[in-house]
Amino acid sequence: MREGRSSRSDYRSPQYAEAALRLGASGFLLKTAPIVELLDAIRRAAAGGLACSVRPRSGAAVTRISGRELDVVRLVVDGRSNDEIAARLGIGPKTVESHLRRLFERFDLASRTELATRALREGWLEVPPGT
Repeated sequence: MREGRSSRSDYRSPQYAEAALRLGASGFLLKTAPIVELLDAIRRAAAGGLACSVRPRSGAAVTRISGRELDVVRLVVDGRSNDEIAARLGIGPKTVESHLRRLFERFDLASRTELATRALREGWLEVPPGT
């Protein structure tokens, strides 16, 4: 083990729970959670509830993003135009505009650049290291 580094990953930060829930997870547990907590979380998730051992920050908007919205965001991050996004996803340009408008409203964003920056900063998309 290198000096100054922990030998285990630590995902206790609320930002990880927020990102997981925003992306559609039904819960967020630490790998060290006791079996009783794990079983309770499974029951709650199966019943349609949420189960978190790490609580999102109070007041944080945990909003789920649909798979299609993530597709649109991914292509915005890639620098694609609405027409290119529409062609790539097999939808109309107006549908792309609707997805973007809803995302802008939901996250209080003013531009595609703000959307892409937030998506990357908050980990909405899986981005390979070094990208």
